[in-house]
Amino acid sequence: MFEKIYEDKTFGRLSPNRFKKLSEKYEEESSVIETRINEIETLAKLEKQHEDNAEKFIGVLNKYSKIESMTHKLTSTLLHDFIEKIVVYHREDGEVGKDVSQKVEIFFKYVGEIKLPILLLEQRQKYLKVFSRVENQEKEKTLPIIMVM
Repeated sequence: MFEKIYEDKTFGRLSPNRFKKLSEKYEEESSVIETRINEIETLAKLEKQHEDNAEKFIGVLNKYSKIESMTHKLTSTLLHDFIEKIVVYHREDGEVGKDVSQKVEIFFKYVGEIKLPILLLEQRQKYLKVFSRVENQEKEKTLPIIMVM
C-alpha cells in the first residue's frame, strides 16, 4: 500500500502534504500492529510455559500416584518434588492450649498455589474427626470454621 502512495506522489497525483499525512498514518498503524504482534507473541510464550509447567506437574503426580500402595508416608524426596515453598502466617490470638486458626499457603512446583474450596460444615466435622486433637465431639461445635485458602 505504501508503494502505491509513493508512486502516486512520484507521478504528481498526490500532493506532498497529503503524502506526508498518509505516510504518518501508515507509520502509526504499522507501529500499532507491531506492538500488538509483540503482545500476542508474549502471551503465546506465557501460555506455552503454563502448558509445559502443567505437564511437568502431571509427571510428578504420575510418579507418586501410587503413594497409598507404597509406604503411606511422606518422604522428604516426595515433598521436595511437589512443593516449592510453604508460607506460614502468624497464628490468630487464642487461649493457650486451645486450637487456633493459622493461615498457611502451600506453593507447588510448576503450578504455584492451589486454592482449595472452603469446607462445608459436614466436611469440616469429618476433617476434624480425622485430624483434630479434640477428643470430645461436643468441643467440635465451638471450634472456628477451618478455611483453607
